[in-house]
Amino acid sequence: MNFIHPATSITHVPMDVMKLDMFNDQQKIEMGISFDQPYSLSEVEAMLPEDSVLQWAWVDVYTDEEVKGNEPARVFTENEVIGFSMVDEAGTVLESPVEKFMESVVYGKNHRGPYKQGMEEIYEQLKQKDEVEETTIKIVGAVVVGKKEELQQFQNEPRVRASSIGAVIDQFN
Repeated sequence: MNFIHPATSITHVPMDVMKLDMFNDQQKIEMGISFDQPYSLSEVEAMLPEDSVLQWAWVDVYTDEEVKGNEPARVFTENEVIGFSMVDEAGTVLESPVEKFMESVVYGKNHRGPYKQGMEEIYEQLKQKDEVEETTIKIVGAVVVGKKEELQQFQNEPRVRASSIGAVIDQFN
């Protein structure tokens, strides 16, 4: 999946949400959504189709130079973006996912290891933006899972800047 930061100047963006007709009604589709601006987690959850599942949230941890100074504007791959899971390995919705994310970041920055420097940078960027709590952290993209009918609701959603299809599975009843 690919993501586009809302502050980039890229004009031609992928809108895979418009290609959902090619899937059958029983398939579960994973879709990366890039928003038109940063939103709170509660705002993101409110814009989701009823039966879709918010799997993962992309956090805005970039400086203006990293986003705007990166011309030509680039597309971020799913392996380059920082965020947190909304569900555990079994698919159960997590309680306090932002708190768990921040605990991981703080732990990583305070302990030796291969991620120490990266976690320090993430923490400093979030702190600088005053985004270290659930009510202040800003989400610039998400991974949503649902059937095509549910995800098609994003086709007319003005807050969706870009979309990218990920995994697709057949559902057997």
